[in-house]
Amino acid sequence: MTTTEAEGGTGVLAGEDRLLIDGELAGAVGGATFDVINPATEVVAGVAADGAPADFDRAIAAARRAFDANAGNWRDDVEFRAHDADLTEVLPLAAGGVCTMSGQGCTLATRILLPRGMMAEGLAIMRATMERFPYGDPWDMKNFSGPAISAAQRAKVLGLIAGAVAAGATLVTGGGKPAHLPTGYYIEPTLLSDVDPRSTIGQEETFGPVVTVTPYDTEEEAVAVANDTIYGLAGQVSSGDDERALAVALKIRTGTIGANVGGTFSLTSPLGGVRQSGLGRRYGDGGFEEYLEVKAIGRPVK
Repeated sequence: MTTTEAEGGTGVLAGEDRLLIDGELAGAVGGATFDVINPATEVVAGVAADGAPADFDRAIAAARRAFDANAGNWRDDVEFRAHDADLTEVLPLAAGGVCTMSGQGCTLATRILLPRGMMAEGLAIMRATMERFPYGDPWDMKNFSGPAISAAQRAKVLGLIAGAVAAGATLVTGGGKPAHLPTGYYIEPTLLSDVDPRSTIGQEETFGPVVTVTPYDTEEEAVAVANDTIYGLAGQVSSGDDERALAVALKIRTGTIGANVGGTFSLTSPLGGVRQSGLGRRYGDGGFEEYLEVKAIGRPVK
């Protein structure tokens, strides 16, 4: 990417407007380019090459050659809270985690299920966490989150929030554009309660700093709600009893899930989803096996 202007005194980007393919820099086929917009300032930060199908084919072929040459060296969303969980310990981490990266993370706990009798306490904890969460200019190290990636993404997130409220959810905090950040694609950390799990926001990926909370009465109901989605990438279960957390985690259909732990990412364990959250695994033995083919050999019985 080639820089066209400084970023308002917060730093200057420098780079290429050519593609790096197979160790060489070259312009895109056809010479097309596109402007790169800084989401924090909404100004053009540079110009990048706009790859064409022929460029994709060259990149894939180069990656295939690199893999073949080094084949011997390759190695590796719902959050359920039980009645006996310590909300003061787990909910600040969950709500704050969704606010990081403006909620633009694939394994964040955006859908939280709470026992009905613990809703008031849980909402108060998460509201306090989200209202004091520091966000803004990503060049300022005091901020833990920046803007959404684009104007279109911000519009999508705000539309999902408005749709949730129209469908009967309660807006606890946030829900709009922050008044103190008029420039940039920022979204207020948003907390919604009493969300219908069958509503649009209860089923679709928000990809914004939005936490939805749904109450439940029985463990069986909570498991059913957690599994009532076309997705299944990640989840978490919290309980005062490790064995109970594990028992519930085994019932929830996700590719990865934490049982009384906040995060489950590790280069030594497989990462991937079920249903429409994707096929295959990365990392761990499961990730390595994606590059292997099973071969059956028949031999005579002696």
